[in-house]
Amino acid sequence: MTTPLVSAPHGSVQLQAIAFPPRRADLNALRIPLPNLSSNLKVSCAPIAPTTENSTNPFVRRGKLLREEQAGPKTQQPRHLAKNYDPALSPMTVYVNGITAGNPLHGPVADRFGVPTTLVVNDQDRSVVIDVGNAVAGILDKRWGRAAEPEAVENLFRLLRRQLDPRTPASRGSIHLIGYSQGGVVISNALGLFREEIGEQAWGRIAPRIRVTALGSAMHEWPRGVEVIEYAHRGDSVAKYSSWLAKIKSKTAASFVAISRGYASATERLAAWREGRQYQPLKAVVPELVPASRRVVLDYDASDAHDLHTYLRHLPDFFLARHRDATGRLDPVAAARDLATSIAEARFSDDVHSEIRGRLERKATSKQLH
Repeated sequence: MTTPLVSAPHGSVQLQAIAFPPRRADLNALRIPLPNLSSNLKVSCAPIAPTTENSTNPFVRRGKLLREEQAGPKTQQPRHLAKNYDPALSPMTVYVNGITAGNPLHGPVADRFGVPTTLVVNDQDRSVVIDVGNAVAGILDKRWGRAAEPEAVENLFRLLRRQLDPRTPASRGSIHLIGYSQGGVVISNALGLFREEIGEQAWGRIAPRIRVTALGSAMHEWPRGVEVIEYAHRGDSVAKYSSWLAKIKSKTAASFVAISRGYASATERLAAWREGRQYQPLKAVVPELVPASRRVVLDYDASDAHDLHTYLRHLPDFFLARHRDATGRLDPVAAARDLATSIAEARFSDDVHSEIRGRLERKATSKQLH
């Protein structure tokens, strides 16, 4: 037996309980004129599921409930802000993780760089085999990469548009992108698509406002005009083998372009001779992707060479390695000047800057003693 229906104030009705399908006697208790319930009148009544986090998650695509991380990029605050960080002037910092079987590491990145860091999650499959295939697809072509990791590329693409696109009223400032492992592939793909959307003229003005730091990156080709520095351990198999793949791709593309240009040039020469006009040489082809502005390789080949924590721990070593010559000799003057710039622009946390300063001071003291 069901609980009777109770009339609420102001003519509204509160249903405490009702049998399904509804009985006419229960409906008559409302004292509301009702039509004759016939077969052509359908009453829809579905049970209400218990309220859970997943049941209210609107991010459902292709019948698959995306993970909570994809409800939108999240920003992680560092334990200690860099003293020269200015939210109005400092670039927006975005971190894109690599292949992972667990939760993407976010906090350690923000702590070592000393600035609020926004996370864009790129690992949707939680499968190393599938994600390796996704990374290879992104290395070969940006559209393949977008199809392989659609949520990550789209999320980063929207951040770029909001932060940099001159057609967006809210766009402002600059952006610092940090990519670890497969995250570098996502960054390069998203930048390439963004460049394609806004056009070459706008890209020429925006590219100098983009800075990329690649840690053990699987990607080694980037849109022209962006400041990119790659940090890699010599024993990092991901960075090593992906660089080989990038070289093979680059040489194959160059050969294809040379063959195509040779055919087009011969065709144009023949057409000019037939029409009795002067032959106009073809314009030089400007590559869409170029190598990183700087690639720094640290002589480290332990088993954790590809681990993110190892890269974050070695940030001071990478910084100093940028100022070593081919023989490994450090230029302390150039390193000190670069450190002063880095501190002023809050490129790393105060702890990282202190570690670099300490090593330079020990180097200077050691040189005085000798």
